Formats: sequence, structure tokens, C-alpha cells
Amino acid sequence: MTGTDLGTFGRYGRGDWTGCEPGGELRAELTGFEGASAQQTVRLAPAAGHGRRIVTVQLVSMPARRGARYLEVRRLLHETCPEVDVDTEAAPVQEHHEGREITALGDQALCEFSRSTGGDEYDGAPSYAIDVRVGGVLALVNAGGDKATGISVAARAAQRIRAELYRADGQGASPSRSGQL
Repeated sequence: MTGTDLGTFGRYGRGDWTGCEPGGELRAELTGFEGASAQQTVRLAPAAGHGRRIVTVQLVSMPARRGARYLEVRRLLHETCPEVDVDTEAAPVQEHHEGREITALGDQALCEFSRSTGGDEYDGAPSYAIDVRVGGVLALVNAGGDKATGISVAARAAQRIRAELYRADGQGASPSRSGQL
């Protein structure tokens, strides 16, 4: 089952860095990134060892330099604030963040890892997001706890962006032409 939503991108980001004072300027900069976007949500069939899986892919259009800076800010936030306390109405929660660059996925790519611990609801299960930039298009893939699926989907998204938007003959096509990202 697949659903697609069109809209804008901006004024939010994954992770909660509000408890990290050194990341204040980076957090402020993160709220300034805007672009047109399309988001597709795919519900994958259960796999061995996994229940029902949901993967979201958001394509965001912005100038290539802004897209590169967006990924740089995300990476710097992970380095500056690898652990932050999150204010909840229940027990305190600790968010752990890590960001690593990935080569050969696009012009630039980042694998973001996060997990929350503490309180009754948080078991420390990991969550992965893969962010890939190809020219002026960001593909933001959220695969929950399935890193391999996230990387695979991000690689396919980058390949389609290259093939359909940045063809060598200059005749780009719409990524929604076939109805899939």
C-alpha cells in the first residue's frame, strides 16, 4: 500500500536538540531550510524477523548549495549534540544521535541513527534515516529500525533522481511519471 502527499518542506527536522545549548545556532539554521516536497509512504510486507514495516521517502527540491548545507547542518548537529535529554511529562528520556556520511549514494549522503532510552515507553530501539542529495534534490528516507532497507530505498531513489531528472541529454522527466518515487 502506498500513499503520496505533496507540500512544502521546512521548519522541522528529525531529532530533538532543544536540550543542547551548543547546537542553538545550528538548530536555528535548520528551521530556515524550505523547499517543495513530495512524500511517499510505503507499507512493506513483513520480512523474516520484522513485523510490518513502513518506509517514507520525501523528495525535496532546493538549490544544490542549500541541500548540501542542510546535510552539513544535520551532520554537525549529530556531532555537537550526540545525547540530549528530552522533556516529557513522564520519566526523563535520553535521545542518542549519530550521523555518518555514506559514499557512492549520491552527490552527498548521510545515515542518521537515533534511539531513545528511559521512561516506560522507550526501549532503546534504533531508528535510521538516510538523507541523499543528488543535485538540487534531497531524498529523505525514514526506515524505522531497518537500516538495510533504508539504504536500499535511498540508493534506488538516488538512481531514479539521476536517471529521470538529470539525464545526460538534458531532457529531465518528472519523478512522478510512473507513480513511484
